[in-house]
Amino acid sequence: MTTLDFELEISSGAHHTYPITARAPGGEAAATMRLALTSAELDYHLTVVRDKVLASSAVLRGTPTADERPVRDLGQLLFEALVIDDVRSLYVTSRQRARESDCALRLVLRVRPPELARLPWEFLFDPGQQDYLGLSMPLVRYPEVLAPRQPLRVALPLRILGMVARPGDQRALDVDEEQRRLHTALAGLTREGLVELCWVTGQTYNALQDALDQGPWHVFHFVGHGGYNWDAEEGTLALADDTGRTRRVGADDLSRLLAEHHTLRLVVLNACDTGRSSALDAFSSTAGALVRRWIPAVVAMQFEISDPAAIVFAQTFYESVAKRRPVDDSVMRARRALRLDNNDTLEWGTPVLYLRAPEGRIFDANSPSLPQPRPPQDPISVREVEALYDQALSAFWTERWDQAVVLLQQVLIHRPQHHPDVALKLEQARHQQQLATRYAQACAAAEALDWDDAVTMFTMIIEADSAYRDAAQRLDNARRRHQIAGWHAEARRLHRAGQWAAVVKIGERLRTVDPDAADPDGLVSSARAQLAAAEREEHLASQYRRGLHLLNAGEWEQAIEALKRLDPTYRDTAALLARARRELPDQTPPLPHSPTIAHHPQTARVLRHRKAVNAVVFSPDGRQLATVSADKNARIWDATSGAERLSVTHKGVRFNARGRSPTVRGRAVAFCPHGLWLVTASDDDTARIWDANSGRQLAAFTHDNVVVGAVFSPDGRLLATASEDHTARIWDLGTGRLRVAFDHGSAVVGVVFSPDGRLLATASEDNTARIWNVGSAQQLIKLAHDKPVRGAAFSPDGHRLATASDDETARIWDVNSGQRLTKVSHDKPVRGAVFSPDGRLLATASADHTARIWDVNSGRLRATFTHDSEVVGVAFSPDGRRLATASRGKAALIWVLSGE
Repeated sequence: MTTLDFELEISSGAHHTYPITARAPGGEAAATMRLALTSAELDYHLTVVRDKVLASSAVLRGTPTADERPVRDLGQLLFEALVIDDVRSLYVTSRQRARESDCALRLVLRVRPPELARLPWEFLFDPGQQDYLGLSMPLVRYPEVLAPRQPLRVALPLRILGMVARPGDQRALDVDEEQRRLHTALAGLTREGLVELCWVTGQTYNALQDALDQGPWHVFHFVGHGGYNWDAEEGTLALADDTGRTRRVGADDLSRLLAEHHTLRLVVLNACDTGRSSALDAFSSTAGALVRRWIPAVVAMQFEISDPAAIVFAQTFYESVAKRRPVDDSVMRARRALRLDNNDTLEWGTPVLYLRAPEGRIFDANSPSLPQPRPPQDPISVREVEALYDQALSAFWTERWDQAVVLLQQVLIHRPQHHPDVALKLEQARHQQQLATRYAQACAAAEALDWDDAVTMFTMIIEADSAYRDAAQRLDNARRRHQIAGWHAEARRLHRAGQWAAVVKIGERLRTVDPDAADPDGLVSSARAQLAAAEREEHLASQYRRGLHLLNAGEWEQAIEALKRLDPTYRDTAALLARARRELPDQTPPLPHSPTIAHHPQTARVLRHRKAVNAVVFSPDGRQLATVSADKNARIWDATSGAERLSVTHKGVRFNARGRSPTVRGRAVAFCPHGLWLVTASDDDTARIWDANSGRQLAAFTHDNVVVGAVFSPDGRLLATASEDHTARIWDLGTGRLRVAFDHGSAVVGVVFSPDGRLLATASEDNTARIWNVGSAQQLIKLAHDKPVRGAAFSPDGHRLATASDDETARIWDVNSGQRLTKVSHDKPVRGAVFSPDGRLLATASADHTARIWDVNSGRLRATFTHDSEVVGVAFSPDGRRLATASRGKAALIWVLSGE
């Protein structure tokens, strides 16, 4: 049939726009393709399609109807972006002209931008026709090369060189079946002397090189594993070394070897990812490198492909090629065969055809036409029956059951009386054939972690033949893995329900069965931490109730001693302590207002990082100090000795649409109320929770930009984060899910809970601090500065809020009315502010190289702490006797205020 080409050329553009040129017998058209997807979004769509195609494979049968939706959506998005305006008109006209002329319309794609060349264009979906173009017409990728290759005049037979590579350290492939079907597809042509199929003896690069030297060869067919080397940015084939282990051969080396043989016109790579390329080089795939080196036609796989799909594709493709159909038409027919073989599969879109031969013909069309195979004589001679029986016996005893069944059937048809046992052997062969098929399916189910199917199929095998291979051992393992998977699912369910003790019990049971599976996704460790937190919460509540009882009984000294054992931020502990101390004025701790402290403060400890320290905080018991630095590290120190106890690191950066350079800086740090966890915020767009004892990461929470602030709620159940993506967010630590997000007009750089956890205060570069209701997510108060607000802090009683701003002031506000109560000033921007545990003092950090302590009520300066660089963070110890400061001078300092 005559073919009409509809050629679409996509050129490089800018800002997600690409010029399009369409050419067809009916004329030319031009348009602009707008694809508003970033490189990261293209990567995401490509990953989704890859996963859906693999999930729909013949091995991983399921319910892919819903799974097909993302593939179809991407195909329709690409079609509607590509076939637009005048191009759409020319496309419709070309389809009509092809129908009227009784011609096939072929889509020829010339995709120049490498970031687009790697997309699965085979899934282009025409919503008007409700069909994929890859199934309704030949679809060819025509690379940007200097000149096409003309058809080769060949003297028959057409010589095909096949190679099988299955290194011992790679996943086993059903290559024997693929070889058998390839022989079957070409059997008639082989008997007529029109095709010769030979196989490389060996699996090494040298074996391939030696076989190629025995040419000329016209087709090279490879069966094995492929891949993509992201470091070298090129496709690879998995050949073997002399020891039988994998030796990966890069696309460049392979194409150089094959290109030396000028008679080679077609390369078929029946291996995964051989059509996969990078976003920087369209020719980095194995197929692309071969086309660039003058191979006229290459069929490759852009995704992983299952064994059954690879076998069906190869058989149908070669049967069509053998009938002298163009290679592009043969690929289309093979795609349809895949779809017909398994209507649910999406693997028909995995094969990709790269072509630089005109009209899809790679051999001279003037070669003598192929004669029809001679029909077999019937009945066949006794000698032929005996030969068939010999072959059948050989296949039977070497357990090649498919061949044995076919051959025994032929013997049974022609001369059964010569071999009375043939019917029995045929029944036995069929039985073994069924067992082998079911065994392969069971093993595939186990490999896919589908333990339900694996247990069912291995059980059926054992019931049919209790001694079959290692089915009994595999059944035991499948049952064990099925049980473990069930326990894992129950652990996840119970964890979501907050049933911590039950999750821990499941972990103990898992450890007895498989220690490596004892803590799925860290759920058991998390549950233990939650139990520990609950125990600590109960202990704190009991201590609080005791202190409150003593307070109500007027036992002031005993109440103070009981309440001092609590974190001052626990409920209204600080306010209760202040009340008790007011009843005992002589017991009130001395304020840090002495001239010695104010004018000549002394540091007790200097804690050094390699780069600027951005934040500092004491642990709830005051024994430890946590710091976070621009050197990517957060560290926990002994607050008394200054010894480093623990260090954790934000190691990577998540690239986003802003194309930010890979710089990672720690931004914020905070302890949870029970002191067992530490949270850090960083330039890698995440806040991460760590075990404060082991340093193991427990969870990560992601924003769309740099995370600048992070803090736990007073009850330890929530986490609030602040980000340059203009939002503050609250996360549920029990489920890991986002509960609410608060929007500002600019970057949010600070976040803090009120002592009772009902309110959240945010600080933003939009020159405001805002107070929100955590439960209703409503904004209650908006507080304005003249420049960006860098931090906020609630007083221990929750009635006041302090804000720090680039306008060189810190201000104290009434939380209920929003009225300003006090204002203090520095000589440069104020970077942070925090109340003392008793609420009577305010500490501030400033770019003027000082930290200062102020009287909250009068605004009078009480003490000044001078540094050699900008001060960005301050923190009081829980007992109010020490002050920690974070400095751009690569250090955190601990200052003694009183009592030491």
